[in-house]
Amino acid sequence: EDTLRTIINHPSYKALPTLAERKAAFQRFCQTRKEVERREDAERYEQYRRDFIRMLHRHANTNGLRAGASWAEVESAVRGTPEYAKITHPRDRYDLFDEFMRDYERQCAEAERGEREEKR
Repeated sequence: EDTLRTIINHPSYKALPTLAERKAAFQRFCQTRKEVERREDAERYEQYRRDFIRMLHRHANTNGLRAGASWAEVESAVRGTPEYAKITHPRDRYDLFDEFMRDYERQCAEAERGEREEKR
């Protein structure tokens, strides 16, 4: 109602002849806007996820992360980073860490196998 009071005198408001058409157009606008915002939020969150994983890689490379490290050890070291703060749910942070560690442990195992094969 407040919006209606604001726009009722605007020339484009009269472009649609009936109140029902105006309401329908406004509803379509609202739905479209919500979809756009939902998509933008999903893209932003996906970027935050990629940044968080990159931050874990940096931490692993600079601090010599061992393959069996726990989330508690790593969390205390990365807690102050902006990437950590952007992931708001603790469970999401843990899940991303778990995903990272599985990949990291696999990479370490492959590198170790490669070193053993080179020595032969």
